[in-house]
Amino acid sequence: AVVRGRKRWLMLPPGCPPPGVHPSKDGGEVTQPISLLEWFHTFYSELKRMARDNPAFDLKEGTCGPGDAVFVPCGWWHCVINLDEDTIAVTQNYCSETHVHGVRRFLREKREHVSGTLEKDTLAERFDSVLSSKRPDLLSSGTEQTQAADSTEPTTAAEQLPSTGFSFWDHLRSTGKSLAFNQAATDDNKEDSTQA
Repeated sequence: AVVRGRKRWLMLPPGCPPPGVHPSKDGGEVTQPISLLEWFHTFYSELKRMARDNPAFDLKEGTCGPGDAVFVPCGWWHCVINLDEDTIAVTQNYCSETHVHGVRRFLREKREHVSGTLEKDTLAERFDSVLSSKRPDLLSSGTEQTQAADSTEPTTAAEQLPSTGFSFWDHLRSTGKSLAFNQAATDDNKEDSTQA
């Protein structure tokens, strides 16, 4: 949620890495050889072309201002750039029941990729401890899923996501409303469509 300033968001569905970004096969590691500002300068127009030419690259973009919040669905590629020098925002990670076992596996196997805490070496155990006391049903129901995940490795990011029967983006499409975070984003989208 943005407290002050403005943030520009770009999001792509799972399995659609942006140009210039190179994920590992399991999606756990990402290489971006240039800074975010350089990426925008070098690859943004290519991303717009890819989104125009390929429906799978269902690019979502918008600008958030004070009081606006964005939900990034699990597995979606996203990047955010501050548009103002004094931008302040508050972020929070959310782990749904659907994705709890994938998160547990990530916390155990990709500790070096955990950010935002000095306790990343013990975060997996602490997460399991809280699950054990607050939601033991989730912890026990995942034993089989975690063992099955250990024996097979998905080939794309999309295969890592279980089907939930509900898609945030399908819901937005079905309402007929554009995805705009504020009036400035709506105006940006109108400009983009007239220039295309």
